[in-house]
Amino acid sequence: MLTLALALMALQAAPAYDAHVTPQGADEAESLVILCDPRAFRFSVRVGADPASLDRTYPERTVVKADTLMQALPGWTNQMDVQGPLVRYVRCGPYTMKLQGDAYNTHVQGEAGAYSAFVAVTVLRGPRIIYPAEGGATRFTACSRTLRRANPCPTGYAVRLDGRYDDKRKALDLVETVTSYEDDEGGEGRQTSTRRLTVPEDLELWKD
Repeated sequence: MLTLALALMALQAAPAYDAHVTPQGADEAESLVILCDPRAFRFSVRVGADPASLDRTYPERTVVKADTLMQALPGWTNQMDVQGPLVRYVRCGPYTMKLQGDAYNTHVQGEAGAYSAFVAVTVLRGPRIIYPAEGGATRFTACSRTLRRANPCPTGYAVRLDGRYDDKRKALDLVETVTSYEDDEGGEGRQTSTRRLTVPEDLELWKD
């Protein structure tokens, strides 16, 4: 009875996740995970389900499989071999994550799909783009410095983005993490770097 009571207390103490969120499974390691704390104005966008992605200090979690944002379209041979992107929006407090399917080597003659699909992310507040600062979208996947058709690495690629609002400074602090494939740079191994960004924000009207 004591064990059952402790288990019930643990369940009640744990933050409730959205019932509509895709449950964690084996495919989640290759999916985009969005953690959200709308009351504290903080979020984390991550590729993969490492233990940190299950951080229960965030009351909301959304898992998006990249291939659900891609659709097959007829190519020049009339075969369904060209991947067309779909768009989905995920809300976190005052911020909206625009998610769009993407893939390396998106060639009109059917070369798309040679590499796994991934998700390109833009963070908005209303009509204003918060991230990335350069505009466009950031591809959430490990980048490759050797892939000819890929954009230069690390610009335009990330594996993690953490956002936290600082009420005293009236600013959103962003930390972007970028990593490359292990076979990049002539076999030098995987490389990881971080970049910090600050976006002036005033969320006074969003407070309870």
